[in-house]
Amino acid sequence: MVKYRLTDLTNQRPAMRVPGEDALLTHHYGWMHEEVTASNLVKVSFERTNLTPQNGEATPSATEIGKRFFEADPEMNCIMHIHTKAIMGVSAQAEGMGPFSQAYLMIGGGAGIAYTDYEFECSDDFLSGLLEAGRDKKMVVEAWRCAFVFGRNAGEAFFRSFYLTRPARCSCRCRKPPQRAPPSERYGCERLVRL
Repeated sequence: MVKYRLTDLTNQRPAMRVPGEDALLTHHYGWMHEEVTASNLVKVSFERTNLTPQNGEATPSATEIGKRFFEADPEMNCIMHIHTKAIMGVSAQAEGMGPFSQAYLMIGGGAGIAYTDYEFECSDDFLSGLLEAGRDKKMVVEAWRCAFVFGRNAGEAFFRSFYLTRPARCSCRCRKPPQRAPPSERYGCERLVRL
């Protein structure tokens, strides 16, 4: 992920289903992706029990998002949560992703992309809305922030993540500035500054 610039320091997290178990693998929150290895992944049950406490703590939102999507879709085995400049740029555009490159077709076009509003906290309402938005989609772009990209395996989720950035970059270059209200206007600057 680092090599292809799909990361934003520690603010994204892949989640992979553990075959045959109600559990997922993710990385310890706060670690850079360059520090993550197969032996230090955090294994968490869908009941939120850390099964590898020696590897640190998983991000609660990675566990909650992974659990909900994996339970809802038995074919889904990987979720990549990516923050690229291009994704953040296109997520601020009211029109969303535009059909400005061949990569747009490679990821399934607009029919495979859902959009949802920005939520700073991983509340039940946010999780329910994210799950609903992502139903039968290949990815969900969250306003002003990121994308959640789904796959039957890590290779498929990576392919979609990589190729999602291409039309996002083109959309940012081909369109006028963002049209959505910035999150500070919707949530109040004082709340974001306080955090």
